[in-house]
Amino acid sequence: ISMAQTGKKMSYVVPQRKAYYSGAVSNQVFSELISYPLDSSLLINVLFEQPITKKGWACKNDEKNQLLECENKSQGLKIEWTQRRGVEKTVEISHATFEMQLQFHAFKQKSDFNEKTFQIDQPKG
Repeated sequence: ISMAQTGKKMSYVVPQRKAYYSGAVSNQVFSELISYPLDSSLLINVLFEQPITKKGWACKNDEKNQLLECENKSQGLKIEWTQRRGVEKTVEISHATFEMQLQFHAFKQKSDFNEKTFQIDQPKG
């Protein structure tokens, strides 16, 4: 899956399903992908390794004071930072209805972004 989000608009493509979406950000957008209405704002916390401070969430740090996991027991949702090697990291998001693994290989907070940087165009076919 490839996904881009800017402000209140997001787009994604799932090549295996030949699926494409472009439109407003909403929890329901994710329910079409993973059968769960995942709050897309949680991905910002994952990307920037910030603790989730929303109601019902509890986070733990490791011995290096890096984010280890965040969990919302009432939702049955858990986010774990399972591997870190320099800029590379693996994050696992789990629930009874799905498991998702995000792998980050490179990351820049600042770059020469333009209006097309956070946009995925609909593939042909």
